[in-house]
Order: sequence, then structure tokens, then C-alpha cells
Amino acid sequence: LDPSCGSGRMLLASSRIAGPDQYYFGIDLDQTCVKMTALNLFLSGIFHGEVMCANALVPGEFTVSYKTSFLPFGLFRILDKEKSRLWNMYQHTFKKADVAKHPPPEFDDSRLDTGSQLTIF
Repeated sequence: LDPSCGSGRMLLASSRIAGPDQYYFGIDLDQTCVKMTALNLFLSGIFHGEVMCANALVPGEFTVSYKTSFLPFGLFRILDKEKSRLWNMYQHTFKKADVAKHPPPEFDDSRLDTGSQLTIF
């Protein structure tokens, strides 16, 4: 998984080590980058992959996804997020029950200076 895949160069580099039979997933905000990544994966012979146009930090966001496949052969656009394998896997990692079991650590902001830029947020 590459959460900010750009044109997919890291996915292609990892495919040279792990092999083309593994599953490769990429996420990016820019739809042009998502299309480039899907095309790069497909032209490099990686037929087990999916690239999703979304914000990797916001689990509910989904714009479009592209799947590479050998049978049936081609690049397929997924507009319905429920049909996206990557989106479904992504949703299951952020279940509310998991967050309740493992709450995020508390942050003590009393040590910050009043002039710190962190207090703006």
C-alpha cells in the first residue's frame, strides 16, 4: 500500500522485489496521478492492483478507483465505493470498535508556548 502514490513509482519498485503476483494498492488525492499509477501498473504487467482517488487520512472519502486485471483483461474504473476492494479494506481498518479498544494517546498542550503555531489549530 502506498498512501500517497503519485505516479506509482514506489509501487513499481516494490513489484520488482516482491513480484507481479502480489496485490498492490495506491491512494492519492489527485485524479490525474491516480490514472497515471493505474496505467503504469497495467503497462508494467501488474494485474493485481487497485488505485483509489481519495484522501488517505480521511477513511470515508472516495472519488473513483481503478482496478488492473488480467481476467478479464484491462483497466476498470470503479465509481461505486462498495465495489472497491481497497475502500472496503480501508473501512474495516477504521472500525469504531477498534478505536474504542485502542484509544489514541492523550496530548498535553499545557507545555506549549502561547506563541506556538500549534495553538492555532
